[in-house]
Amino acid sequence: EVDAIGLCNTFVQSILLPVGLQESLDGHLTQAASLSALRLAEASPQMPWVTTLCRHVLIAQTEALSATPLPVCHKMSILATTLIAARAIPFPERTHTLLSLVEPILALPSTTRVPLGVTSPGLILQEYATRHHSAKSHNLLHHHQMQYGQHYRRPARITYWTELALSFFLDGPAPSPD
Repeated sequence: EVDAIGLCNTFVQSILLPVGLQESLDGHLTQAASLSALRLAEASPQMPWVTTLCRHVLIAQTEALSATPLPVCHKMSILATTLIAARAIPFPERTHTLLSLVEPILALPSTTRVPLGVTSPGLILQEYATRHHSAKSHNLLHHHQMQYGQHYRRPARITYWTELALSFFLDGPAPSPD
């Protein structure tokens, strides 16, 4: 028989924590290690290393978010991973992390464009663009041409605000001093 718990503990203690989340300078390796850590934490929530693992994910993702200018889709992925990892951290510890995510969330656009053929709840926006041409053949100084276009967009920030709000309410009321 295979000792699955022992194998998982060895993987977390010997590979994932020291190599994937602490010593990695490669952003792709850090992101892969973070996602692996979250999957292991979800599969084994009672293991003693879950909180430590999620703390390291928070540190790695916060560093990745502030390291360099990133495309919006990468920022959104890092923010989502950070918010998910924060769930396993006790509330007093995760408050600082949650507050530090407010600025990056505010920096996101309010909506993002949805590629054609992708089914997603969102909004269809009409775009009107005016072009000015010189039209001497019509004896007019300027000719205005209207172009119409539709863009399908989905909300970008609302899910992050919802997760942030839920994170404050999941633990229930603060313990009373008596």
